[in-house]
Amino acid sequence: GITLSAPQAGDEPVLTIGAAAERPMAPNVAERAALFAYLPPPERAALQGTLIRRAMQSGETVVKQGAEAQSIFLIETGVVSLMREREDGTSVEVDRRGPGDDFGAVAVLSGKPLAVSVRALTSGAIHELRKSDITTLFEAQPQLKVDLERALAKRTILHRNAADAEQP
Repeated sequence: GITLSAPQAGDEPVLTIGAAAERPMAPNVAERAALFAYLPPPERAALQGTLIRRAMQSGETVVKQGAEAQSIFLIETGVVSLMREREDGTSVEVDRRGPGDDFGAVAVLSGKPLAVSVRALTSGAIHELRKSDITTLFEAQPQLKVDLERALAKRTILHRNAADAEQP
């Protein structure tokens, strides 16, 4: 397809031809996403260029526990619940996430199945970073994978330290 993007004040219109025209322009969520906070600006910009924005409806199951992770999702608006399904068939909420948060990154980068199901508690907008796009970016910029894994490790340590601080 072909698209013509409306210019910002002082900018020229942008004409896009081909597959890139199929992707709606996402707001700059990569700049605001906590997952990418530790990445240098050029790497955040590269990731931003691959995001696909989509709506999520309240009650929708976005990803299912045990499935192969196909994408990392960044939340623009709305709230999701991360649910762990038990062997007895019941589910327990392990976390809630909202604007600026993400889900799916650990599973995508580790290659392990999704550890939780994610259900939308409210309607909102999420941005999908497909595994195939991530792989292409990693091949072009090997340092990006190292930096993203480091960012996840830092975040895990911060969450662990916060949880330890809450213990009596």
